[in-house]
Amino acid sequence: MKKFVFVLGLAVGYVLGARAGRKRYEQIASAAQSVWQSKPVQSQVHKLEDVVQDQAAKVSDAALDGVKKLAGQVIDSRKSKPKRESAAPAAN
Repeated sequence: MKKFVFVLGLAVGYVLGARAGRKRYEQIASAAQSVWQSKPVQSQVHKLEDVVQDQAAKVSDAALDGVKKLAGQVIDSRKSKPKRESAAPAAN
């Protein structure tokens, strides 16, 4: 949600900067860049990156476990079904 508000602020800044002219736009862009590069913002960015990497690993592990389970069920169901006999007549 905070990221959305930040992006929205950038968009509003862009529109206002465009209306005020190139010089004002450059001032707004510079201020936004300064905020983005600030230590508190970058600290939060790095924390978020760590959380995303951790969650991605958990999701991929869960997906792999699910695929293995599904494959096992398919193999088990194939083993328990009787083989069909050929419907073609036997050649003499």
